[in-house]
Amino acid sequence: MEIDVKREKRPEQVADQSDGVLGREVITRHEDNRIFFADKSPLNVVKSLDFGAVDIYQAHPLSNNAKSDKAVVDEYIVKPGDGVARIAKQLAGKDSTPQDTEKLIKEIVQINGWKDASHPLHPGDRVKVPGDKAADAKPEEQKLQEAKEKLTKQVEERFKDDPAKLAQFKENMRLFEERAERDKLSPTEIAKTYNEIDRLLVAKGDKPLKPEQRKDLAEQIIRQAADPTTIGQGAHNTCSMATVETRMYTRNPSDAARLITDVALTSQYVATDGRRVRVNPGAHNESRNSTANDDGRSHASEIFQVTGVNLHIDQENRKTNPPGQLRYEQHPTKPGSGDSGERIIDYSSKPPRVVQSDPRIYHENLGNLRDVYSAITGKREEGIVIANDSPKLDKSDGVTRITSEQHLNDVLAQAKKDGKMPLIVAVDASVEPFWTDSGGGAAVGSRGGHVATITDYTSGPPAKVTIDNQWRKGADHDAARPLAVHELYQSIKGRSHAIVELEKDVQAAKDAGHPDTYKQLDLARLKFQDGESTLDDFEQEVIRLIKEVAEMPDDDKKNRSTEKLRSTMDSLELAVIMRALENGKKARMPKGKSPLDEWTIRASYSSTNKEN
Repeated sequence: MEIDVKREKRPEQVADQSDGVLGREVITRHEDNRIFFADKSPLNVVKSLDFGAVDIYQAHPLSNNAKSDKAVVDEYIVKPGDGVARIAKQLAGKDSTPQDTEKLIKEIVQINGWKDASHPLHPGDRVKVPGDKAADAKPEEQKLQEAKEKLTKQVEERFKDDPAKLAQFKENMRLFEERAERDKLSPTEIAKTYNEIDRLLVAKGDKPLKPEQRKDLAEQIIRQAADPTTIGQGAHNTCSMATVETRMYTRNPSDAARLITDVALTSQYVATDGRRVRVNPGAHNESRNSTANDDGRSHASEIFQVTGVNLHIDQENRKTNPPGQLRYEQHPTKPGSGDSGERIIDYSSKPPRVVQSDPRIYHENLGNLRDVYSAITGKREEGIVIANDSPKLDKSDGVTRITSEQHLNDVLAQAKKDGKMPLIVAVDASVEPFWTDSGGGAAVGSRGGHVATITDYTSGPPAKVTIDNQWRKGADHDAARPLAVHELYQSIKGRSHAIVELEKDVQAAKDAGHPDTYKQLDLARLKFQDGESTLDDFEQEVIRLIKEVAEMPDDDKKNRSTEKLRSTMDSLELAVIMRALENGKKARMPKGKSPLDEWTIRASYSSTNKEN
């Protein structure tokens, strides 16, 4: 069968901005992602293979001047002290001759298009080198088996004095492969992930990180590869990069592992587009624990998220003239200070000055999340972030602008069909269910804009999604408690829209003779937070509903309303809580029937401590 490649070639296309390269032609549109096969059958049937359904990687062809007899090109990550000659000698092996090394030097120079072997190299740079043709020809399963055996041997050596950790590491490898099969990851992707973890464990020395820290990172990478929903933002404003991290561990775990390993070994990361960011790889605050708590952030996630934010900040720096010199850093904090330790520092000032403590990701630049993802993986995707359509929303093709509930359903159904899950979704965290999931506004970033990860979709009816929320596992909506797309849509639209919808629901329930206390409480809170009611109005409505809930019969409806009262009371300032409690006592509610008993104790305790 002959292959006839038919594609319109547009002169304005630039290779390094494309999704991929096939030979000398550029693929930039979905409709271009098709190769036509002219079948020399009597009917001359034209068959086609749609590349829109598979990953397209940028080709790295040898230079026209290259004389290498090795057609395979690999990637070498530069380590401290490396030069072209040293890299060539390592590739040539112990038994090589000087002539072998000299030949490899010439090939490396030609492949990378350098002038000569004096080309400067920096730790973290990715250099194209001649690959092993025989190794590349091995079946995927064989490559995986070899990578697995190599990592297992390394893990058994590094954890030989801790049988429990060794057993857990091996179990996470098993779980990772099981999850990879479920999510249709290739054996090559698993092997590449194992190779990155192995690279982290075989590293020598104690700078920038000590061997024990590298072991902890290896454990965390394999655990997060086995279950990406364990990834969290901790007490930091990095929900945006935590969603990028979750999606990457789900789909491209080797790229996440490579980023963490690069930073852990070199204190910097060089993206696939050549951009370089410097990162302090040390662990700060809760990430210093080798095992992250449910609501904490692992050391591996700190490295990923700080690096990701800096790739985003680099994009923002390039928008000004002259380019900005902002850098995002994680600093240690004092326990109980309420300080997340995040700093954006302007290094163009002398001395450098702190300008903000937030990563600066808004609706206006949400597309940067896709761009960061692409910079790490080298794959450009469209619409992986979804958000409510508004005049201020980022107009780049990285964002899908939601215009209606039906549109949201259509987008989710198509994404599942195309294998694009997980997706990143921007929500208003003051709207349910995210308000309750946050502990009544206790989670970082829960009083306004927040992003989470949509992991699955079912069309229903009713249509539902599963959500991985980077606050903590308890805030997730997994298969055991999925979220209705209708509810998700309300949170995407935001507080003002939710108020209008709640007012309709509350009135309809009253008209039917079955007032919904739960929704009345939620409406009162949202109106207060949106500035539609005063503090006194809010307080009076809560007092009225406290009495109403107390008089309800003991059933599931009362329990649900009591929980809503709990989160509503938590949203009030301490002074308002005390006033509400005082008025509640005056209402002479029956003892044991009031949902305020424990709140009375808590508020009194808080008041006493405040006075002391």
